[in-house]
Amino acid sequence: MHPVLISFGNVTIYSFGVFLALGILCGSLLVTFLLHKARLSSHGLFDSILFLLLCGVIGARLAYVIIYPQFFSPPGGSWTNVFALWNGGLIFYGAVLCGLFSTWFNFRCDDSLWRMFDLMTFGLCAGLIFGQIGCLFGGCANGILSNAKFVLNGRVPIQLYEALALTVVLAFGLMYYLRFSSWRKGGFVFIYGGLTIFTIRLLTDYWRPADINWHNISALKIADAGFIILFSVILVMRSKKSASKMNQE
Repeated sequence: MHPVLISFGNVTIYSFGVFLALGILCGSLLVTFLLHKARLSSHGLFDSILFLLLCGVIGARLAYVIIYPQFFSPPGGSWTNVFALWNGGLIFYGAVLCGLFSTWFNFRCDDSLWRMFDLMTFGLCAGLIFGQIGCLFGGCANGILSNAKFVLNGRVPIQLYEALALTVVLAFGLMYYLRFSSWRKGGFVFIYGGLTIFTIRLLTDYWRPADINWHNISALKIADAGFIILFSVILVMRSKKSASKMNQE
C-alpha cells in the first residue's frame, strides 16, 4: 500500500485524493463526450456535473460519518476529520443515492432524463474504477485476511478485482452504446449498468470484512441485494412502458 503518493516539505499528496480527482475528471470528460454523441444539449451541463459531484461526495461522506461515528467524536477522533477526504472514508451507497437525486433534480422536467441517467452511469463507472485503485493504494476498503495465492499484504485485493470487472463492463457498455442506436433510447444502460455494478459488489462482498451485521448477514450484502431488487423492479416497469408505447404506435 502507498497511501502517500508524494511528500516534499510540509506538502503531502495522498494517493486516494489523486485517484479520486482523476476519477472525477475522467468521468466528467466521458459524460461530456457521450453527450455530444447522443446529440443532447450541453446547456448547463457543467453546473449539473458540479452539482452531481458535490452531492455524491457529500452523500458518500455523510454515510461514512453516520456508520462510523467513532472516528469523528472524542476521545478516539475529532469532528474536523469529517473534512479529511484525502484519508479515505466514502460510502459508495451514499454517493449513489445522492447522485441519483441530483440527476433527477436537474433533469426532472426534461424529456432527456432517462438518457442523462444513462450517461451518468458511464461517468459513475469510470469514477469507480479510479476510486477503487485509489482505495487499493490508500489501504481503504480492504478485503479479508487470507493466505491464498493472489493477495496483497495478506488481504484479498477486492479493490483491484472490482476495478478490473468495472473496466470490462465499461468497455463493453461503451462499445454497444456507440455502435447500436437501440442502446441510446434511454434508461436501459442505467438499469443494466446498475444491476451489473451491484452484482459485482455483491460477489466481492464475500471477501469484504463484515463490520456491520443484521441477523448474522452482512449489511453490505443486504444493501447490494436491495439495490439489485430496486433496479429489477425499474427494469420491469420500464419494459412494460416501452412495450405499451410500441403497441400504441
